[in-house]
Amino acid sequence: METTTTLNYSWEVIKIFFYLGVVILLIYLLNHFLRNYRKYFRREGTVLKVIDRGFLTQNAQVAIIQVKGKYYLIGITDEKITVIDTFDTLDDIEPTQQRPKKMSPLNFAEILKGAFRKKDGGDE
Repeated sequence: METTTTLNYSWEVIKIFFYLGVVILLIYLLNHFLRNYRKYFRREGTVLKVIDRGFLTQNAQVAIIQVKGKYYLIGITDEKITVIDTFDTLDDIEPTQQRPKKMSPLNFAEILKGAFRKKDGGDE
């Protein structure tokens, strides 16, 4: 009688792992589908393009948008959208901060050398 009970429990454990594998496979396939076909569901505008956006508070922001070749600085709140200024080119807009220079990629060996380098530069 014990052999039958053990066999039934073993069969239940096998079924649980099988169904778990099916669920994981379905999650993987759904993730793959959504990642690859997201571009077909997304609709990008051809007339309006957001160039940059800055948040002032939780409910207020400023943005630079491009519409038909002209650039607009707009203020956006929950209640309204206000045009602050208009520009013909992006060169008319002065950046508030310099963009960081692109750093050369470091490999793992260079990072380790920098981490374990002695302060005085001498070897023991």
